[in-house]
Order: sequence, then structure tokens, then C-alpha cells
Amino acid sequence: MTTTTTPPARRVARPVTASPRALTGLGLAVLLVAYLPVNMTFGSVNLLAPAITADLGVAASGGQLVLSAYTTTFAATLVVAGRLGDRYGRRRLLAVGLAAFAALSVLAAFAPTLPVLVALRAGLGVAAGLFTPQVLSTIQATAPDRLRALGVTLFTAVSGVATIAGQVLAGAVAGVAGDHLGWREV
Repeated sequence: MTTTTTPPARRVARPVTASPRALTGLGLAVLLVAYLPVNMTFGSVNLLAPAITADLGVAASGGQLVLSAYTTTFAATLVVAGRLGDRYGRRRLLAVGLAAFAALSVLAAFAPTLPVLVALRAGLGVAAGLFTPQVLSTIQATAPDRLRALGVTLFTAVSGVATIAGQVLAGAVAGVAGDHLGWREV
């Protein structure tokens, strides 16, 4: 009689994932402030498109191209960026997106030609698309029940307020600085 022994089962090491910290009211405020530039950019360029085209010496269709470069790349980036945030960390993607958005905004202010401005605006759309899903998914994943509904409501409200504020601020800056410098300062 022979006996066979089976080797002990191997334990599969599973990654230890830390439970996310609960979102606080202050954390929610920081996320919402970080989200403001997304829609402020929509609103401000809608208002400043005529000044941009006049300053760069291009037709009105060039202004529409500046607008659509941002909106198209923004929309195209959202789903992929949400998945990247799940995989590599929402905080990391939020930071990368915000840093890229800030850098590209400064570069866009110095754009000498329409093609350069369109390329930079497309980059801004990608950057905004990187960090926007991180804001909403952080609210959904880490806010306690009592704060989650308020967070989503405020996220939506910030979208509308930022669009209007972008137009108002852009108009005020352009009114003071003039068309040539106004759109660049905004």
C-alpha cells in the first residue's frame, strides 16, 4: 500500500488595500474648488472666442476650433481617466491632472498662433478630463452617507456656478485689460 501525500496548498498573497479614509467636509470643499477650473474654462472661452480670433487674425471658425478642441478631448478622456484613477489612485490622477491643467493654462496664454492654441486647448481638455472623474468618484467612494448626497449635489451646483463665473470674470478681465491681453490673462 502506497500513500501519496499532497503538497500543502499554496497561499496566494493578496494585496493589502487600505480602506479609504472617510471624506470630511473640508475634503469635499477642496475637491470642489479643484473642480472649478473645468467649467470656468468652458464659460470664459465661450465669451472670449471673438477676442481670440481677432487677436490671432483668424476667422470665426478658428474660435470654434479653440472651443471644440477643449470639449472634445475633455469628453473623450473622462471614461479612461476614471478607470486610470481606479487603477493608479484617484489622488495621484487628481494631482497630475491639476498640475498639467495649470501648466497648459499658462502656456495657452502665450500661444502665438491658432494651431498652437488649439493644441494647448486640446491638452487642457485631456488634463481636465483626467481630474474630473477623480473628484466625483472620491465623493462616491469615500463620503459617508450623510455627506455623499450633499457632495454630489454640490458637484452639480459647482458646474453651473463655475460656467457662469467664468463668463463674468472673463468679461470683467477683458473689459479692464482689453481684447488683446484680456483673453490671455483669463
